[in-house]
Amino acid sequence: MELDGNKYLNMVRDMVVPQLRTRANFAELYFQQDGGTPHYALLVRNYLDNIFPLHWIGRRGSIDWPPCSSDLTPMDFFFWGIVKNKVYERKPQTVDEMKEFIIHIYGH
Repeated sequence: MELDGNKYLNMVRDMVVPQLRTRANFAELYFQQDGGTPHYALLVRNYLDNIFPLHWIGRRGSIDWPPCSSDLTPMDFFFWGIVKNKVYERKPQTVDEMKEFIIHIYGH
């Protein structure tokens, strides 16, 4: 069974949003998704515009988010966290020194 816009909308509408509505801060929440084809369906975007006005992040969302953002890729997110920790252990004093440390850690 392949996920399409209708199935994704049903899941968000019937399972995800009801769970989120139980939170006291529902009106302050931001809903984030990547640019997957089912997420990009017009009916999904219209629904999110209605439920999370100006509070959803995604492809063509109220806050546009690139589909290949490193923040959405667990490996990149993990890797850059490790690199950041190693760079800041050395306490760089300039941007050039920080770049040099990153290149050294990354191995290029």
